[in-house]
Amino acid sequence: MHRCCGGFHRLPVPVIARIDGYALGGGLELAAACDLRVASDRAVFGMPEVRVGIPSVVEAALLPQLIGYGRTRRLLLTGVTIDAEEALAWALVDAVAAPDRLDAVVERFAAAILAGGPQAIGCRKS
Repeated sequence: MHRCCGGFHRLPVPVIARIDGYALGGGLELAAACDLRVASDRAVFGMPEVRVGIPSVVEAALLPQLIGYGRTRRLLLTGVTIDAEEALAWALVDAVAAPDRLDAVVERFAAAILAGGPQAIGCRKS
């Protein structure tokens, strides 16, 4: 998990997570490692490992910079899940769309990135 998330950070191009369903535990950690996150309105997010006695792995450390320490503690300590609208309100995701519009929203983000200068975008990744 650590190498995979680190790989997202080392890529010289932005990584957009497309989330259509459950992003729980490691799935949420992978999404948090991406530069942008777009979710369908049926997506669910959480860190439920605590409910079965398993601590989350080190990549959960990415969450506070996205959603703050209080919300991160809520997810990690209680194992609750949140829906896509709450994830958007928390700034965990950058956009929410109906499942049939999800690809279009991802493509809109990608087009906006591609409209920028490659060197400038690359500098933002470093």
